[in-house]
Amino acid sequence: MTTTLLDSLLYKIVPNISKKDASIVKDKIILCNRETLAKNLLKIDKIIKPYWKNKTEGRQNWICNQITIFFNQQQIPIPSSFIDIGGGNGNVLYYFATKYNLKPDDCFCVEREPPPVKTISQSPDNNEFYYTFSHSNEMKYMFVKEDVEYDSKLLSQGLKQVECIICMVALHHMTDAYIGNVIFPLIKSKLKPGGLLLLKEHNVADAETHKIVEWEHHLYYLMEQSYPRTEREITEYLSTTMTNYKSRETFAKGIETRCQCKCIYTLTNTFEIGKLDKTPSKLYWQIFQKQ
Repeated sequence: MTTTLLDSLLYKIVPNISKKDASIVKDKIILCNRETLAKNLLKIDKIIKPYWKNKTEGRQNWICNQITIFFNQQQIPIPSSFIDIGGGNGNVLYYFATKYNLKPDDCFCVEREPPPVKTISQSPDNNEFYYTFSHSNEMKYMFVKEDVEYDSKLLSQGLKQVECIICMVALHHMTDAYIGNVIFPLIKSKLKPGGLLLLKEHNVADAETHKIVEWEHHLYYLMEQSYPRTEREITEYLSTTMTNYKSRETFAKGIETRCQCKCIYTLTNTFEIGKLDKTPSKLYWQIFQKQ
């Protein structure tokens, strides 16, 4: 992992970190191995936590605006119905639902079943990924259990065909079995002919990118909440986090082969036509059209 890539990654996630603290964190990352990972994450958490800042829905609004601009440039009609796979709190759907006056019955947010509040170690108010599912007036939430048989039945019966399916950095948190038996059939059956699949993922085609993407996830995990992580939390995170990184070509081949879709655009992480793989973790977008 080059120092340049590590600098870009660290300052992206902790933009206000001092040079001194940044140097300490980078050394710990470079020298870290699988045996020392949990211990080093605890140490890094203590260093970067003072730089925590509350994040708003503005990031989702920004990318939604980029999508809208691109659609207008390419004269693509704004879809009137959506499914967002791994849609979190539903902020992306909320943007389109309120901006274009969409019906709640035409917007579906698919997310993991929320954990009981008692399992959250401290107040969820300052935890970016503790979702309140606060947009139930604008959409329908579908809660999955990450169980192939249960989720297949739930989504098959609970979703209707839509004009657009969004999947933002969600596939790499699923097993091949889940993708093949739940997600691909969902796309194939619930995306209308001519409909669009908007996929955002990492292009992980080599060992260096794999390491960068792993550390991006580790640092984001530490910066999710304002209060310090505990040893138990970090141990649980490392033992339960599912990562299934693949190259852009591998994801595209699976979608085109299994979902009756064709890739019509490959775009940068900012949803624009341009040079690909410029970010440390090689984020990109692809637009597929249902045949």
